[in-house]
Amino acid sequence: MERIIKTFLLLIFIVSCKGNEFFSPVIDDTCNVVSINTNNDSAYFNCITDITFIPLEVNEKSIYLNNPVMLNPNDSTIVLIDKSNGMMLGYVNCKNSFGRRYIGRGRGEFIEFGNAFVYNDLIGIYDCSTARCLYYNTDGDYVKQIVLEDRYCDEFYQKSNDYSVGFSLSREFGNGDDFCNVYNNTSGKIIHSELFLSRLHSEIVSHPYPVSTHNGKISFYIPYGYVIFEMDSTCNDVFQRYYLDFNDKLEKSLVRNKLNSSNLFAEVLSSGASGNLMDFYETNRYYSFSTIYERTRYKVLIDKKQNQSYAFDTSHGRKKNDLFINQLFMTIRPIGSYNNDVYMYCDYKSFCSIEDNCSMASDSLKDSLIKQIQKYREEYTLDDATKLFFKISFLEF
Repeated sequence: MERIIKTFLLLIFIVSCKGNEFFSPVIDDTCNVVSINTNNDSAYFNCITDITFIPLEVNEKSIYLNNPVMLNPNDSTIVLIDKSNGMMLGYVNCKNSFGRRYIGRGRGEFIEFGNAFVYNDLIGIYDCSTARCLYYNTDGDYVKQIVLEDRYCDEFYQKSNDYSVGFSLSREFGNGDDFCNVYNNTSGKIIHSELFLSRLHSEIVSHPYPVSTHNGKISFYIPYGYVIFEMDSTCNDVFQRYYLDFNDKLEKSLVRNKLNSSNLFAEVLSSGASGNLMDFYETNRYYSFSTIYERTRYKVLIDKKQNQSYAFDTSHGRKKNDLFINQLFMTIRPIGSYNNDVYMYCDYKSFCSIEDNCSMASDSLKDSLIKQIQKYREEYTLDDATKLFFKISFLEF
């Protein structure tokens, strides 16, 4: 416990906000500076080694998966959780092993999905409505729960056998502070609470921090703070991993000038200023996320081995010599990561549109994917809402 407290006292030196000043972290000497630029779209694709279709059939209409996330408890198991309706499905070697709806007020059920994670082969689902984290095994059986004393925790992640971390966001838009809390897993009590954002910064941020869990680590990013932080579950350290050097940073003067505007959040976004991440996932070698850069949406990879970044323009698809992959990456949505893979999905109607638009394109990867999906079509009756899942494999170390 003493080490936890000392660690988070160090964190307050790094990321604390004073008064109403805009959040501006002190960058320490161990933080890697990565320039986020868009000079070479094709470099993003050079990091990809394979795109594989994953045949995860739910039923003929796939009506149970509207807003899925994907977790991998181990090398052979995939778990899909629908954030909207509480449906959870398990697959072992792509064969369905269980499927049921867990939303409700009964034992082992949750009301409002907050987030999900894997810890020691257990699936953790945090119910932000009741401030409980429920745990299930890979057969979908309810195992246990942790009840938190803090009723305002928005996201919850277990980081060791004894301690967990939760992010609490302001209850009122533009009025309040955001915290990172350390919880005791037995009692659910807060051991330490750390201030992250002042009122001024909170007026810009209206959604949870981008958080990624990978191989026992928790990484998170404070929007418009430009630093990726990492929490190591084995040594309980919090440290700065990367400083994202956007060319068009959101300037403090811009925020101060708009502070009293009733449309502050909309005006900040419309300015095209970078610094907010979406679809934030980590693989063995890369951080993968989307961001807005000069009013254009990009998919970005940060290469942890080379300390470099690669961006792909998903709004315009500038890599014209690969039309099919361009359109696929503009359509599919990331839902999870594991080892060196990022998982994505799209609905069947969207994929058919890509296939039609690229019918004359010559691409070996396109032909391979279409053959895999054609076999799927022969086995199942697919409608427009059927979900198609893909595994994007990236370069290993």
